[in-house]
Amino acid sequence: MRKLCSSPGGNAMIPGFGQRRQFKHLSEQEVLALAIASEEDDGRIYRWYAQRLRTEYPQSARVFEDMAVEEDGHRAELIEEHRRRFGETIPLIRREHVAGFYNRRPVWLVQSLSLERIRDEAARMEMEAHDFYQRAAQRTSDAGTRSDSLATFGMVRVGVAMKNVRAPEFGTGDDQMTLKRQARAGLALVGHSNGAINQLALAVDADLTKTTTVVGDERHVAGGIEAFTLQRHVALRAGLSANTIGAARVSPSVGASLGVRNGVYFEGQLTGGSDEARHGWGLDLRVTF
Repeated sequence: MRKLCSSPGGNAMIPGFGQRRQFKHLSEQEVLALAIASEEDDGRIYRWYAQRLRTEYPQSARVFEDMAVEEDGHRAELIEEHRRRFGETIPLIRREHVAGFYNRRPVWLVQSLSLERIRDEAARMEMEAHDFYQRAAQRTSDAGTRSDSLATFGMVRVGVAMKNVRAPEFGTGDDQMTLKRQARAGLALVGHSNGAINQLALAVDADLTKTTTVVGDERHVAGGIEAFTLQRHVALRAGLSANTIGAARVSPSVGASLGVRNGVYFEGQLTGGSDEARHGWGLDLRVTF
């Protein structure tokens, strides 16, 4: 039974029941496998962009081809890192397997867009990838792959992330492409007690810059709360995110964990609201050995 249900890293999931995992429950091997799959997807998207632009904007097409080659290089490095740490067999896990994880928009959405909007979409992809690696850095204990940008002062945790600091430019003239500066900051308060609430965490984070996407300008702010009680056997969490430019596209989310016995947890999460890209739900049976 253990061979049939357990996933790498010790977290088990019954096939067909909990089909979407929460990112925080992924093992280090699964996070690395997710990064490998994401690099492959992004490389294919950039090659599709290059094909779409090759006739009218050949220089921009070459830029996207170079970006695809760079993604291939990143993927090769990650595969080698997986081989070094975990061996040859890479778990099958992709973005759509992870509840609340960012998804790439279907390429058909950009078929009729201008060159500038395609560039903006590529910049959004890079920012989302950057955010993923920031989250992944918090999940790894390996000194060769960890790069924290988090400062802790007692119960206060503060983090800042910045992308494209020098606003690099590619190409010339009408084919010139600039990756705009992007930044995000976050603050969390985490408290512990021996009372009814064993641990309480409050967090807020916000984009400091604007990102233009195929559905309009975005600058998100989000907040959440998580509480552990009954000697950490029960956890309740809730959050809210919204776009602060144009349509708010508010996305509320809730989740809960229930420890039914030592090492066995039932978990669920639901995200709704007006931003369909963030919709999702999941039920999991998590078993740790």
